[in-house]
Amino acid sequence: METFAHFDESFNLNKTSTYNLTLHFSKDYYAYVLKDTIRKQFVAIKKGEYPEQKRTLITDKIKDAIKSDVYLNKSYKSVDIVFRSNKFTLVPTAIFNKQNIKTYFNFNNEIKPEDEIHFNKLNETQAVNLFVVPSAITTFLVNKFPEVKFFQHSSNIIELLIAESKKSNSEYPTFYINFSRDDFDIIAVKKGQLLFYNNFYYKTCEDYLFYFLNVIRNMEYNNDKIDVILSGEITPKMELYLNSYKYFANYKFAQVMNNFTYNFEVAEHILSNILY
Repeated sequence: METFAHFDESFNLNKTSTYNLTLHFSKDYYAYVLKDTIRKQFVAIKKGEYPEQKRTLITDKIKDAIKSDVYLNKSYKSVDIVFRSNKFTLVPTAIFNKQNIKTYFNFNNEIKPEDEIHFNKLNETQAVNLFVVPSAITTFLVNKFPEVKFFQHSSNIIELLIAESKKSNSEYPTFYINFSRDDFDIIAVKKGQLLFYNNFYYKTCEDYLFYFLNVIRNMEYNNDKIDVILSGEITPKMELYLNSYKYFANYKFAQVMNNFTYNFEVAEHILSNILY
């Protein structure tokens, strides 16, 4: 996993109260972005591993990461938490009722005693994304950042992809693949419609191809007609890429879908699921 930290020359540690902070957490890493909304610029970004690798509980890892980072102990204009949660359910807005969130979620997920259900309204797709965050994490982060908002890791990406797809007249969908260390998301969009979204665990390139090719086959599309966009934990030199690109005619890396400026020397497909 690539780690990095970049601070723009315009970044001012004494003016953090004017910046927006977006924090990303998964079981393997944490990342954060500082955004100057007045100048429409990303002024800082960091992606790192948790300080104490012997820690097994994600709650403890997050606490250690925040306590050990001076920039995460400042005041900010707003704070968003993006949590990589592979337990989620999409519910059409037309039938959504907040009182029934446990019933919706139980259709295809198990709620553990330590889980707390959150939801994001996806306006572009007319759906609500239900997901869970361990309550111990929620409690810690709310105490740390009282006005914090929680997002599932794909919520904003889905909205951006839907908006982008409205600009295309292609009869074939775009498949967006977001890789983490041992799982990946498949998001398929076409002409403003969300056609598919799910998460899969994998260990090898063969696992990835098995799941992805089956999704394409079940949706009755041809590999040489669709666009495939790659983001996250993948590089052109990895076996995951070298053994899979030959199956697709239009196989490319993601670009940042945001009109804010930045000056970070990091591969754009890695930034694409962090900068939004």
